[in-house]
Amino acid sequence: MMNHAVHLDIDEFRHAFLPTFSRPTRLRTTEISPLFFQVQSLAGTSHTPGSSISFFQPGSSSSAKNEDGLKAALFRGNYTTRSRRQPWWADQRIPIEFKTPSPGIDPFDATPCYDEYGSTERRRQQIFDDIAETVRLLFAAQHRVFVFTLPIIGRQFRLIRWDRGGVIATPSIDYYQEFGVLCDFLWRLSHLDDVALGFDPSATRILPGKVDHLKMNMYSVPDPGDIDHKGGSLLDFGSGSTPVFEYVRSLFKASLTDDWPRYKLEVPDGKGVRHVLIGKPSFVSQGLFGRGTRGYVALDCTTNRFVWLKDTWRASLLFTDKEGYILHQLNEAGIDNVPTLLCHGDILNQVTTTADWWERQRCRSSSPAVGSSTSSHTSSRGSVSPAPLSNRKRKRAAAHTNGDDETTAAGKRSSTPHAPVHTNCPLQRHMHYRVAFEEVCLPLKKFVNGHQLGSVVLDGIRTHYQVATHPKIGRLHRDISSGNLLILPKIKRGPQGKDRWIAWTGVLSDWEMSKPIEGLHETSKASQASRTGTYQFMSVNLLLRPSQYSSVPEELESFFHVLLYHAVRHLRSSCDDPWSWIDQYFNNYSGPNRMYTCGKKSIAIEVTGELETLHPEMPLLFDSPLDLIFTEMLTRFKARYKVLNYDFSKAVLPPVFPAISEPPESLPSPYPIYMRPPRVLDEEDARIQAEIAAELANWTPPDNTPSAEERRLASELADHVFVLGLFERVLRDADWPEDDRLPSLESPPAAPGANAPALGGDVPCMPPRKRQRTGPPARNATLLTRLHASTRRTRSQARAALPRTRSKS
Repeated sequence: MMNHAVHLDIDEFRHAFLPTFSRPTRLRTTEISPLFFQVQSLAGTSHTPGSSISFFQPGSSSSAKNEDGLKAALFRGNYTTRSRRQPWWADQRIPIEFKTPSPGIDPFDATPCYDEYGSTERRRQQIFDDIAETVRLLFAAQHRVFVFTLPIIGRQFRLIRWDRGGVIATPSIDYYQEFGVLCDFLWRLSHLDDVALGFDPSATRILPGKVDHLKMNMYSVPDPGDIDHKGGSLLDFGSGSTPVFEYVRSLFKASLTDDWPRYKLEVPDGKGVRHVLIGKPSFVSQGLFGRGTRGYVALDCTTNRFVWLKDTWRASLLFTDKEGYILHQLNEAGIDNVPTLLCHGDILNQVTTTADWWERQRCRSSSPAVGSSTSSHTSSRGSVSPAPLSNRKRKRAAAHTNGDDETTAAGKRSSTPHAPVHTNCPLQRHMHYRVAFEEVCLPLKKFVNGHQLGSVVLDGIRTHYQVATHPKIGRLHRDISSGNLLILPKIKRGPQGKDRWIAWTGVLSDWEMSKPIEGLHETSKASQASRTGTYQFMSVNLLLRPSQYSSVPEELESFFHVLLYHAVRHLRSSCDDPWSWIDQYFNNYSGPNRMYTCGKKSIAIEVTGELETLHPEMPLLFDSPLDLIFTEMLTRFKARYKVLNYDFSKAVLPPVFPAISEPPESLPSPYPIYMRPPRVLDEEDARIQAEIAAELANWTPPDNTPSAEERRLASELADHVFVLGLFERVLRDADWPEDDRLPSLESPPAAPGANAPALGGDVPCMPPRKRQRTGPPARNATLLTRLHASTRRTRSQARAALPRTRSKS
């Protein structure tokens, strides 16, 4: 289970991550018991100078609690003076998790144990989810580069370092027997400054009463000059003013909650930096590892305008471009309906280091393996020289703009040489990155009716067409999904500039995964292996054959899935159970190279070319022109997959069967062999046997050769022309209903520990049954499999059955 985790011995861990130049005081054995039976006993003692260990009540943004409903952590002393009975959860430095001991429940121990009914594995998963939820919350609320945690299961504890690339853990230690190690850890952690504890130096905490705190409150108050964003509204404002939409200020006000800290962030802007003020994120990706994207409605300190800030950890690979660089190209080329770049850049060269330690550990082929035994925690390996705590800070502007300087996530020169991350490394290296846009958009789910939904999707297809066919750009997006297609209200003007109104347009965002069309065929194996996407909206072809590269038909199919998802979820239709239908269509994925690998999605796209409800099976209809769009596109998807499957089968060489050799002459057996006499057939048996033989003699395999008409239909998806014409023609239809939007549906029940630490995004899935695109389900999953949301798996569900054959009458 922990094959992809990085385990370091005690000496190597503390020399690499916990440097100190003073000796800890000696901790007596009598002081160990009160430590974990009454954790407040160490508050303010000489063992944690300048810090205190205390229980606290998790805030409303956290869903993880221990068995007693409380959590504990190491707090810095200057924050525990708040007028509260317990410290504030947002002030914690080192989270401490207490768990009741039981054999085999340590999620970081790979030792096999007897678990007949799976109860131990469920408990292991629960413990891991609790710790991961705490880390996920601190990543979002405290702008951490990495986090140390101290899980304690009975008398055993570990010190674990988490970053966006993975975890590095010490062996499990008995604090009664190895109390000196515990004392040393607490001493070192208490002496580390905020940067060494993983706090981002480019994020400055804004405390109540400060000027920036008051400024944020002032700009959150509704202004009489704000305008309503509803489509079609007439405007009446001065020609020289720049109005603010009401929804933008409302989103900013919603981010200023009492249970979430505020920050001033630095964003690289050319050779300098731009400062923005933020509160609670409007969007937080649910994955603990990987990009960890967060989106904020931010206040620009330079212009005092609201902007959209994206904070993410981009894949640090040679063949990936920064999103800001791509958007700069699109803006310069005049591409419509894409975000307008404000500024962007890497943050202080902050990179994840777990992949480097994984490579370094694997290079020690002659070193003994580090087990989970607690009998010995020293090692003969060469330890890493500790980096000094002084001279750690740098000039911010130089660190923001110099991308070649190799530094650790703590902002200091790395004491560990960065090993090249090979393609066989399961952990990716990520770099901290921020990008700011001028527009603050609405999520796609805010559309008013089906006509507006189709119009927004059409805008996205037009943008995709412009980018793909531009002679100097020629890119494919490669991540068309519900979260990347947004709504932007725009002020439109009449022919003479007198009449003004608001029109809702679609914006295609998140271009960091895009690739030039010219290089798609020559994409390296590493790029193919690391290709990501939102699998619910990916084409059946890419899910069925992961080695295939993206193309225009795959992208058009993703637009189709986005349109279908929101139509089923939000519009009136013949489907009486939208959540179950969405789960069966979008989340039923059994892995590559399987028959009907995507369940109902595969059946609709490849086999029937029709949309059907679950029970009873009837046509899925919306009683609007949307039915024509779905029918026309499904007809061509079905033809395309017939052509694809036929061409693929012809390209595969037929199997070579070995020649049958003559059997060797058998040696005489010392035992008699009973030979059954041949069966005597009566007349009826002989007649039946003759009929079967005649049928077999005249049988020919079915002809799956696509017809000329099917090839013509499939060719219409090779570019955007047909789809653009279809949408434009249907959207001009005057028979669109204006009130086909359903009341807001309640979200499906979330899995335990699946709550995000901020406003939830538009997630098209039911978390308990989430599937992914590669690999069969496995009980003994690796750390990467368990932690990364992009590779998490559950036990395979029953594959969708073939639709029943209906007799023609």
